[in-house]
Amino acid sequence: MSSEKKIEKLNPMTIADPENNREYCLEFSRKSVVKTEQAGFDVNRIESSTMTMIPILFWGAFQTHHPYMTREKTDKILFEDLGGLSEEEMEHLAKLYAEPFQTLITSKEGNEGNPRKMAVKF
Repeated sequence: MSSEKKIEKLNPMTIADPENNREYCLEFSRKSVVKTEQAGFDVNRIESSTMTMIPILFWGAFQTHHPYMTREKTDKILFEDLGGLSEEEMEHLAKLYAEPFQTLITSKEGNEGNPRKMAVKF
């Protein structure tokens, strides 16, 4: 029996656009984290390059469910339509970004519902 805590999955962030009758679902997968980092996002530079990093992170959150979204479109949503993010929204977005990293950390038996197929020895 594993004594590890079950990690509760976060609810994605949803943005409703009543003008166009659209709803956007923002969350991260391992693939969208990679895409976000390849686009220049560096978590270690959030405080020193906030105006660069936050828009990239915001764009990255669209990539799992809305991969067609361009930075131009997400920047418009962030800066014009939303007028920025609240502290609570920013905190949730950061947690969503960090969530896929939990899939890289396993117990000796593997992740919940996904047992290891190979053994590691040292």
